[in-house]
Amino acid sequence: MSKDSKIISTSSYDETFEKLSKMLNTKSQTRRYFHTYIPNFDGSGHKNGVNSQTTKEVFIDLDIKIEKLAMEIKGTNTKLIITSDHGMIDTVAEDTIWIENFEGLKECLSMPLAGDSQACNCFVRPKKVELFKHIVETQMSDLCWCFEGDQLINDNFYGLGEPNKRLFDRVGDYVLIMKNRYVLKNKLANYETHIKNHIGAHGSVSPDEMLIPLIVVG
Repeated sequence: MSKDSKIISTSSYDETFEKLSKMLNTKSQTRRYFHTYIPNFDGSGHKNGVNSQTTKEVFIDLDIKIEKLAMEIKGTNTKLIITSDHGMIDTVAEDTIWIENFEGLKECLSMPLAGDSQACNCFVRPKKVELFKHIVETQMSDLCWCFEGDQLINDNFYGLGEPNKRLFDRVGDYVLIMKNRYVLKNKLANYETHIKNHIGAHGSVSPDEMLIPLIVVG
């Protein structure tokens, strides 16, 4: 995604805004496009929860910094477009489902779950397809929807436009999209019971996860 781009690294949240302001105030003879990703709000949402006081404070600080940036670049003929890559919901420990709890399910997979914990790519062994579908249909229908990966691609679940051919290899044979606030995981070799699960989650189809802001400051 960064092909032919100049990557400018920063060591802190504050430095990101400082460098961005400086660059936008540097005159240029050609039109320029700057893409800036701020991970702090997402990170706090995962760790502390979307509705936590900590995440709210990050949001307020982000709002203040963006307003300050907008003021600093007035007169530079710059348009700020502010958006997000996804929304998020809060979950509790009881919302986490482990594939090990369903007898035979793990053995149906040729590799661990991939993708997101709420939109799980399942690469199924050819000889285990019928068993996989049976387990999901009879034991997991209240927890998730099951779709063929190719169907989701063709139905534009991953976006509009002509799909990259490599997407068909990357998306699972089947994709489990979790219902409500459930997340699905497997216990890998480095699994430790004391590790705290992320509170914030995303990847499913609730409005809070799918509806995101689009703010334009001209």
